[in-house]
Amino acid sequence: MKERKALRDIEYYLEETLHYSAYTVKTVMKSVDALDEETFRDLVNWREEGVFPEEPVEGITVRELVERLGLEPVNAFITFGWLKSKPEEAKYTLMHPWHDLELSEEIRRRFLGETENE
Repeated sequence: MKERKALRDIEYYLEETLHYSAYTVKTVMKSVDALDEETFRDLVNWREEGVFPEEPVEGITVRELVERLGLEPVNAFITFGWLKSKPEEAKYTLMHPWHDLELSEEIRRRFLGETENE
């Protein structure tokens, strides 16, 4: 079971730091609550210590999701958890984004196993 204090801290961060709407906070918090325990602990550790986990999933780390793909950290942890639980679905969505996400050739090669020419 996830710690209430940690969940409140994340909710506060979304509201006060990122200025998310009440609806968006509720939606994101549902995804945070659904995270596997390890990913949730890593998210809490990031909030407390400012440290991203270094272990990759499907060839990409949380730090790379933030720094190279431009995801906000909480969303990067949610995406990371999704890559762990449903890797093919997550990779497909990242490969065919509905927003302006652009993957570098290096990320395509390491993360998705293809090159720009494919």
